[in-house]
Amino acid sequence: MHCVLSFRTKAHSDEPFLGRTVHSDEPISNADLVLPAKLEHAIGIWMSPHRTVWHFYFTIFLRQRAPDWIEVHDEVSLSDERPRIDYLFLRKVRDPPPDNTGRTLCRLWPLIPRIAIAEFKSIGRPYRKRGLARLFAYVFAYFAGASDVKHLRDIIGVLIVPDRTPTLDADVAAMGLEFRDLRDGYWELTGGLLRLYVVEIDRVGDQERDGVLGSFGHHHAHTRDAGQFWVEQLGTKEAMMEAKQLEGYQELMARLLTELPPEARMAGLAPQERLAGLAPQERLAGLAPQERLAGLSREQILLGLPDDELRRLPESYLATFPDSVREEVRKRIGR
Repeated sequence: MHCVLSFRTKAHSDEPFLGRTVHSDEPISNADLVLPAKLEHAIGIWMSPHRTVWHFYFTIFLRQRAPDWIEVHDEVSLSDERPRIDYLFLRKVRDPPPDNTGRTLCRLWPLIPRIAIAEFKSIGRPYRKRGLARLFAYVFAYFAGASDVKHLRDIIGVLIVPDRTPTLDADVAAMGLEFRDLRDGYWELTGGLLRLYVVEIDRVGDQERDGVLGSFGHHHAHTRDAGQFWVEQLGTKEAMMEAKQLEGYQELMARLLTELPPEARMAGLAPQERLAGLAPQERLAGLAPQERLAGLSREQILLGLPDDELRRLPESYLATFPDSVREEVRKRIGR
C-alpha cells in the first residue's frame, strides 16, 4: 500500500495537491505552510479493493502516533481513475521541533522532503513480485498529476514491510538498485531515479521499543502498550463494524485472541458467554471447593453430592430438607 506527504502555501491553498515549489536554497517560514481547505475534494479518496483489516488498523495506528506535523490520509486516488495511493501524509511545517518525532517510525519522518508515497505490506498480504515497480509507478503518476511539483526530488517512495524477503531482495537487484543500511531497520535504495526507502517493521519495532508497531509485523502483542492498543480497537464498536468487512479479519482476531491476557479476552462478555461451549467439568476446573460452591443454596449443594455420599447421610439430616429435595434423594439412592 502507499503514502503521500505534502504541504501547501496560503497563496495556493485552493489549488490541488501542493502549493508553490520551494527550492532547497529558498527560505520559507512555518507560517507559509498551511493545509488545503478541501483536500478530499481536490484528490478524491476511495476504498482499495485489496484493503485488508491490517491496513485499517495501521491507519488508526499511524494517525495516533505520527508526529503532529504530519497529517495522515488513507486510500487516496491519484486521479479520477485507478490506481490509488492508500496513505497521504501532509507535512504541515518545514522545520518541526527536533524532539517532535511522533511515537512511531521516528526516523522515517525526517527523511521526507515534501512528499512521501509509501506502500505498506502486511503479514496478511505480504510483499509480492514487482511490488517495488508498482511503487515506482505510483510516484511517477503522482508527479505527473501534480503540476506545481517542479522537481522529482521533492517526492520519495517508502516501502513498509514486516521484514526483507527474498522476493523483495530479488526485485531490488533486478531493478539495478542496492540497499544502503541506515541502521535499525531503515534502508535506502540507491542507484535509481527516485529516492526510495525500505522500513522493516520487525527491526524498527525492536530498536525503537515500539511494541505496537512490532505487532503489525511478526511480533506478538505482548508489551503493555501493544496490548492496550489492540484492546482499545477491539472495544470500539464503530471500528469493529467496519473491520469485520475487510479481508483478513478472522485471521487477525484469531491471532489477537491467542496473545491478549485472559481478562482482555473476557472483557464485555456476559457470564453465560464466557462459559459457552465448556463442559461442566471444564467450567469448574481450577476452582477450590469453596469457590465451586459459592452462591449455591444448601439444597443445591446436597443434590450436587455423589450418590455414595448421600447414602452416608443420616435420615435425621435429610429430614431437614423440603419434600421435593428428599424425594429426589430417594430416587437416587433408593431409600
